[in-house]
Amino acid sequence: MHYWAGQVGHFLVVFSFIASLFGLLGFYLGEKEQDISWKRVGNWLLGLQSVSVVGLFAMLLWMFAHRYYEYQYVWSHASNELQAQYLVSCIWEGQEGSFLLWLLWTAMIQLFIIGFKPGYSRVVLMTLASISAILSSMLLGIDIGPVHLGSSPFILAREAMANLPVFAINPDYIPSNGQGLNPLLQNYWMVIHPPTLFLGFALTSVPFAVAVAGLSDASFRHLWLKEAKWWTLITILILGIGIMMGAYWAYETLNFGGYWNWDPVENAVYVPWLFLVGSLHAMIVVRKESQIRVYTMLAASFLLILYSTFLTRSGILGDSSVHSFTDLGLSGQLLFFMGVYVVLAFWIGLKGKKALALPEAKGANSQSTIEMLLQLGITILVLAAFQVILTTSIPVYNAIVGAFGVASKAAPPSNVIAHYSKWQMGFACATVLTAVLGQFFFKLKKDKILNVLFYAGIAALLGTVYYIFWGPLATWYYIGFFLIAAFGIAANVYLLYRAAAKSTTGLGGTLAHLGLYSMFIGILFSAGYDKVISLNNSGLVYRKDFSTEMNRDNVLLWRKKPMQMGKYLVTYQGPKTETYAGTLVHSDSIFKIEEQKNRAIYLGSNAPAKGLKKGDSLWVRAENTYYEVSYLDTASKELFTLFPRAQINPNMGLLASPDVLVGLAKDLYTHVSSIPPRDQPKEWSKPEEVEVAIGGRFFINDFAAELIELKPITKIDFLEDLKFDAAVEAQVKIYTEMGEVIAKPIFVIQGNQVGRIPTTIEDLGVRLALEHINHKEGKLTFSVSTTQRDWIIMKAVEKPIVSTVWGGFLLMCGGIVVAMVRKKR
Repeated sequence: MHYWAGQVGHFLVVFSFIASLFGLLGFYLGEKEQDISWKRVGNWLLGLQSVSVVGLFAMLLWMFAHRYYEYQYVWSHASNELQAQYLVSCIWEGQEGSFLLWLLWTAMIQLFIIGFKPGYSRVVLMTLASISAILSSMLLGIDIGPVHLGSSPFILAREAMANLPVFAINPDYIPSNGQGLNPLLQNYWMVIHPPTLFLGFALTSVPFAVAVAGLSDASFRHLWLKEAKWWTLITILILGIGIMMGAYWAYETLNFGGYWNWDPVENAVYVPWLFLVGSLHAMIVVRKESQIRVYTMLAASFLLILYSTFLTRSGILGDSSVHSFTDLGLSGQLLFFMGVYVVLAFWIGLKGKKALALPEAKGANSQSTIEMLLQLGITILVLAAFQVILTTSIPVYNAIVGAFGVASKAAPPSNVIAHYSKWQMGFACATVLTAVLGQFFFKLKKDKILNVLFYAGIAALLGTVYYIFWGPLATWYYIGFFLIAAFGIAANVYLLYRAAAKSTTGLGGTLAHLGLYSMFIGILFSAGYDKVISLNNSGLVYRKDFSTEMNRDNVLLWRKKPMQMGKYLVTYQGPKTETYAGTLVHSDSIFKIEEQKNRAIYLGSNAPAKGLKKGDSLWVRAENTYYEVSYLDTASKELFTLFPRAQINPNMGLLASPDVLVGLAKDLYTHVSSIPPRDQPKEWSKPEEVEVAIGGRFFINDFAAELIELKPITKIDFLEDLKFDAAVEAQVKIYTEMGEVIAKPIFVIQGNQVGRIPTTIEDLGVRLALEHINHKEGKLTFSVSTTQRDWIIMKAVEKPIVSTVWGGFLLMCGGIVVAMVRKKR
């Protein structure tokens, strides 16, 4: 038992919590008394707290690296077979680790501000210290009277699972292996996506903290807007990257056919990002009376991050989201802390408005055209955010109503993608028009605006007409969306040319808008005009429990039997298994050892790795099976292979991951929809005997076969130690759609006994055994058994210009980086 590890980890959690609280107190006293010594105390305490969090993270990583399975958190997420690069991602697979990751990033931000921002108001660090205290409390796992605070990752398995009989028999029992990381999460995105997303979560607190300081500390009031704008830019960038990483991960790993499914957890992060974008634009033209509006938007962004945390970690979305965590009993704690910040943010806003003594704006003429357009654009973003969050929160409404004993029948829309997409496309169109007008009034002289609008409109109209007559555009709603997005692109191309030619400001904003509108075009075509090429033209209904769409849009592929799909000749080549070396071996060529699920013996003839030969043992990742599907472009003769994968999960059924051929013009997206059971023995037919002479032909499972020769052999693979008097091997050539296959059944004689070693050809569903040799007549007798040929049901979709989505996002990120650099200069 490594008790010391848990004790050190728990001590660091408690120290982090206490140091955050006392650091907060030190900053408060320093501000109240204007005493620099108290502020120094706050700096030291918060610095020590940040260092303790780093140590806490390092301790948990040490426990995972050394597989301390006596701890329930390590046992739940790690295993002996897990690759080293995925050990770190075990930390944040669970709720406790995700809170720790958030706390770690907050600690790093605190250290940065203490070290590099000495001119900041201590109110900023006071706000961050309160957030650190809250996040630390989520890891305490202690009882204070009747109140239970947090859930600790340092609980022993025997304490967390005390009802298991094994611990009653042996309290010091340590499991020899852990449950392991979900195979779908054994992906490089699991290593980089959550840290990026939680860095975005942590960063949202900084603009909020800076705004709180600006409204409550008169000495910081002249500086807060400038600093808040820079922090808002970097938060939009990092949180946006985190969101798009998740989108690409879903596109690459999940089989719903795209990168955004309007899942409640996706929505919960998307909404704060919209508010952050609105906050940034609220800072462009700021009068005294509009400072409260900026503060409100930043506060709302932070509060919505807290709300999204509640949604994903309270278990309330368990029935409507594949991403949500189960409830660990933290719901009340999350709600309490969220309520505290709602009250705090509201109180500071009222106090700040009174302190600023802002005059009321009177009449429409008191606002410039630019500010009116900005306000309109911000309003559109807020409405778009509320449309998403209101629908996403339906389970919350049901829970609130249910708490009063009333049964609510409210349910999310039956087609969430259509519901959200239609509304968000409308808001996107309104945003483009408002933003373009705002950019023109901000950057151009009034006499040029109409000319530029006219030419941008003509360019967009010509592009739209082209795609109506020579492209896929058909639906009026999509035509309108394309026209407006193209108008935004044309307008920003002109502004980009103007900014580059005249070295004017605003280059970053222009690049960001250009990237966003390019994303709109990519989303429209890749999601609205994808083309299913795996159409079922056989007239067969594969399964009665399949939906009409699944029976229509999927094809049944028999192994080694080519099928024409659009311009491709597609062949399912068979199942593959991944080795620990990262190579794929044919699943038929390995024998899995039941006692060790990831151990196997290689039976094939081609070594999958250097130094590995037939008969050697190897480590394989048995959870996932890859299905080799080859595509031949019948026009260009280009041949390529995709490897969609799938696993049968006892709790979730078939979990399929696609494989994607990425291209500039289109992506080819392939995933399996149904597979034969792999864990059940095959049912073979009753053997049928056939007698044939050398050179004679016969049929095996509808395939023509020819007996080529019979030759003596002196050794048998895998049976080198077998003693025998004589052995012969028959060679039977089987003619298939993909060419010739040689079967080699063996007949063995040892004393008065005979043995038969059949050949099984999984590709054809055939088992062939040499039963008898008639020397007088020169004929051989074979027994033939057949089984259902291996198959998969597969879907293939062409997604046009999906690369524009990712390219547009990168362009938008580039624009934000340019804006950040210019802002610092």
